[in-house]
Amino acid sequence: MLDFDKYRKRNILEEAKFSFPEDRKKVELNEDLVNYVHLKFAKNSKKAMIFALVAFIAMLIAIKLTLDNKGNPELNVSAYAFTSILFSVLGITYSINSIYEKNVKHLLSYVALIASGVQFLIWFMLIYLGQRG
Repeated sequence: MLDFDKYRKRNILEEAKFSFPEDRKKVELNEDLVNYVHLKFAKNSKKAMIFALVAFIAMLIAIKLTLDNKGNPELNVSAYAFTSILFSVLGITYSINSIYEKNVKHLLSYVALIASGVQFLIWFMLIYLGQRG
């Protein structure tokens, strides 16, 4: 890796004679400390968000095809529904796994968990009401 610090022009204010003695002390870096300013998103949360989006798109396609056929769905609607259910379950599992990662942001994990959970509940209720009615 290139070291550009040796080519950098030195600022005169960085010299020791222009600083206070307290500022000259070297700060020891502790490995246990966490930088909360520059946290990254959890690895699995991005995958969970993609799964939730794919499930949402498949759900919209299934609903549109059902409405276009006036409530009489064809076989491909079942495939879209099953794909949506499968991807919502994958989104739930990946978001739960990403919540257990440490020292990362969990915002996408929670959003994906809520989105996938709502989609799964919608499909569960549709299947239950379809069997019942």
